[in-house]
Amino acid sequence: MHGTAILSRYPIRTATLRPLPICHDWYATEKKDISSLEAGKRKTANLVFAERITREVRRGGRTVLFVELAVPESPTGAVTVVAPHLENKCRPECRLKQAKEILDWIHGDHNPIIIGGDLNTTGTDNAPTSMSKVLTDRIKDPDKWVISAVKWSTGAPTILLMPINMFRNKNDPTGTDVPVLSRKKEGKLFDSYNNFHFDDGYVFDMRGENERSAEGKGGTLSDSNQRSGKGFRCTFALAKTYGGLLGEYKIDWFFVKGLGTDSRTPGGNYQFAPHFGWTLMELNNAPEQPLSDHAPITVDLPLTEPPPIHATSP
Repeated sequence: MHGTAILSRYPIRTATLRPLPICHDWYATEKKDISSLEAGKRKTANLVFAERITREVRRGGRTVLFVELAVPESPTGAVTVVAPHLENKCRPECRLKQAKEILDWIHGDHNPIIIGGDLNTTGTDNAPTSMSKVLTDRIKDPDKWVISAVKWSTGAPTILLMPINMFRNKNDPTGTDVPVLSRKKEGKLFDSYNNFHFDDGYVFDMRGENERSAEGKGGTLSDSNQRSGKGFRCTFALAKTYGGLLGEYKIDWFFVKGLGTDSRTPGGNYQFAPHFGWTLMELNNAPEQPLSDHAPITVDLPLTEPPPIHATSP
C-alpha cells in the first residue's frame, strides 16, 4: 500500500489526503512481464551498484498529505504541513505536473507552511524499460535529435555530454537548464517554487544565508536543505557509489513559507523561517543495517522572531 504519515507533538486539527496526477500505474504496469532489456538493466544494476531492482505491485498511487496543526505562536493559530511523495518512475515533466498541483492546492492557505518529502528529483525516469519505450523516449526528446545531428555533421564526441549532464544533476538538480549542453531536467520544478506567490503575498523562503545554514555553507535553499560544496548533501545513495562519483542524489527536500515580508533577500522577518537544514546520513548509516534507503533531513523553525545572528569572520 502506498502511504504517507505526519507525526506531531502539536494537536492535529485536520488531515486531508489527495491523490497526485498519475505518472505510473503501480498495479497494472508492475504486474506485466518485464522485457529482456529491462531484465538486463536490473542485472547490471545489481552487479555494478549492488542495487536490486524488483517488481513492486502496489495498491493506490502517489499521494500528498495535508495536515493543519494547532500552533499558538502562529498569527493564524495554525501551521500547515504538507508531505508529498512524487513519482520516480516517470520523466521529469510529470513530476513537475505533480509539484504544480500541490502549489495550486495551497495557493490560498494563509498559514505558515512546511513542505517536506521525497520529490525524487533525479532527472531520470526509472520506469521499466523496453525497446518501444526507448524509441518513444528518443522521439519525444529533442535533445537526442540535436545531439545526433551534431555528431553526424561534425564528428564531435557528443558522448562527453553524458558525464557532464550526469554530474550537474547528481547532487544539485536546481539551477538553469541548458538544453543539450548542460541539462538540469528538474530545474523547472524548482523554478516553479522559487517564483511562486501565495495569494497573501508571501513566498517560499530561499534566502540561503551563511549564518543560518548548516556549517555556514549558504546558497539557494541552504537554510532549509544542507549544502555541500557546490551542491547539496545527498539523501539517497546506492550501495556502491565508487567514492561518491556515481549513485548519490539529493531527492528529499524542505520548502518553507514563513512570515518574512521578503524571503528572497537577507533581512526582514525570520519568524517561522527555516534555519540550519541538516542531512543525517551518518545517523542513518550508524546501525549495521541502515535505518532507511533515504537519510533523514531536519530543519529548525523558530516559533517567534529569533534574535539577530551576527556573521562571523571565517
